[in-house]
Amino acid sequence: MFNYIHNSKIKTNWLIQEYSEDPILYNGRKFHLKVMVLLVKDRLELKVYKYMRSFMNIASRKYDPERLNQLSHLTGDINNAEELKIYPEDFTSYFGNQYIQVINEQIKQIIQATTDSVAMYLKSPNEYINNHKSYKLIEYDILIDKFNKCNLAGINTKLLKFKFVSEDFKRKFYYDVLD
Repeated sequence: MFNYIHNSKIKTNWLIQEYSEDPILYNGRKFHLKVMVLLVKDRLELKVYKYMRSFMNIASRKYDPERLNQLSHLTGDINNAEELKIYPEDFTSYFGNQYIQVINEQIKQIIQATTDSVAMYLKSPNEYINNHKSYKLIEYDILIDKFNKCNLAGINTKLLKFKFVSEDFKRKFYYDVLD
């Protein structure tokens, strides 16, 4: 792996992370949670708010650890409304609710550890304006293994799109976040 990166013609930064070999499966498919977090920063502090609901991005093919098929290993964007599943509702209807508290606590710890480590470096273009507040909505990709251990797969700071999401979900999300 290191030789490949060293000899690669692509000159960029690389991130290597451990592959989760025993993921929890939803209908035989690998999935990850897209957890939305709102950061609110002023001159004195950074406040972090986790939205109570998340998307479950589910792979389009059944998971087979013996075959390297991207459609069964990658849990990318949702391609249609039928694929959209919501955590915790759809998660608990499939797996039960006995692990929700354990999973939510781990997600909270992941968010706290990652935001605490960068809080002092976060800058805003309007931070020199008196009484300013800056807002940023980010998205955590969380993989859960078959032992209900949560693993951080990535943090997305790009523009978040709610493609194939019901108007009811959007309305509730905006209301809850802005309330």
